[in-house]
Amino acid sequence: MSVSIHEARNLIACTPHAAVYFDGVVNPADWSLTTIINATRADSTAQGVQNPSGGNPTSFPHIGHQLLVGPRFSGAVFSMHLNNNAFCNPSTQGGITCIDYSKDSINFVPDTIVPGNGQGSGVILQNGNFYRQQNPILVMPYSEYSSWTAHPVPGLVAADFALVTNAGVVMAGNKPDFSLFGSTMQLGFHRGNSGNGGYNTECGIDN
Repeated sequence: MSVSIHEARNLIACTPHAAVYFDGVVNPADWSLTTIINATRADSTAQGVQNPSGGNPTSFPHIGHQLLVGPRFSGAVFSMHLNNNAFCNPSTQGGITCIDYSKDSINFVPDTIVPGNGQGSGVILQNGNFYRQQNPILVMPYSEYSSWTAHPVPGLVAADFALVTNAGVVMAGNKPDFSLFGSTMQLGFHRGNSGNGGYNTECGIDN
């Protein structure tokens, strides 16, 4: 499958009447993928393959990134995975106090092959703009994520996100609008890799 994958993840707006968005057993048709590349070589790739088994506990999306950069340059590749059924409209549902995000992750590439590798996570689409979770930036080093590991992150506010432009530039000063005046948000997850040299990462995500 090419464009539609998933993360299984739980996004909860922490208001007195919280809206819950959860995907445990993933239907790839419910997910879309947008790849953003900021590298000296445009052939960096991101893909998602639905594995029918081996997840936590059943099927799961296997996310693969290949970062390709030229000598003495740095670059980044982002894959933005949005759930086609997970929308939040602050103007009708109420302003967002905070978001509780949780996921299960696994890293398939040992540090002995790609030292310190992993993939970042957490994303919102609003007004056609992608905002990634910036604080804390979630990664999954192999030593801690060689088996399925839960990673809950409660209490995220707008200041914890940063804009990722279509050119792959992270703009920490640009935030989503969680207020009553904010436009509809589409929720999902992102995966990101960056560095001064090329490498591959392979991670899974579930629940």
